[in-house]
Amino acid sequence: MPIDKNTLEQLLHEEESSTLDFKRDQYPFDGADDKAKSELLKDILAFANAWRRTTAYILIGVDEVRGGRSEICHCNRISERGAPMKSMSLQITYRKGKPFAAYIYLASKHRQKSVRTKQVTQDLLIDYAENGAPIGIEILSPGDVHVDEIQRVFELLGLDKPALAELEPLRAA
Repeated sequence: MPIDKNTLEQLLHEEESSTLDFKRDQYPFDGADDKAKSELLKDILAFANAWRRTTAYILIGVDEVRGGRSEICHCNRISERGAPMKSMSLQITYRKGKPFAAYIYLASKHRQKSVRTKQVTQDLLIDYAENGAPIGIEILSPGDVHVDEIQRVFELLGLDKPALAELEPLRAA
């Protein structure tokens, strides 16, 4: 089940706990050693083994702000090798085996922060850097969004449409 906007907003106002973990950066995989690769599994197992009566969440791309609203920070998404993103990258987050959020990282300069978000459809938001450049597309309901909607957003932004194969994971979601 995808996360709804109200749930996401509520989680952003909470602090980390036994049911909520914020991760500023994506978990490393490509070129990472086994210890670094195991971090995601450790976090999932910690939630799975903790006694609780509510759903647990790991929110990737969020900076925790204690006592305030945590910030979505798609800004520092860089390739596994530490270079700026030169092409788009799709990340889908799953909960209980179902897609619950997705993000398309657009080609961007290193350390660009999202300073403005514009909703373009019910399920799609565009994040913009301070210089007005689009840096990412938030997909609120990856199981419900259609690939043609995403391609229209790329057209709207004046970007080359991604190949259908690059968006295929969304179709499977």
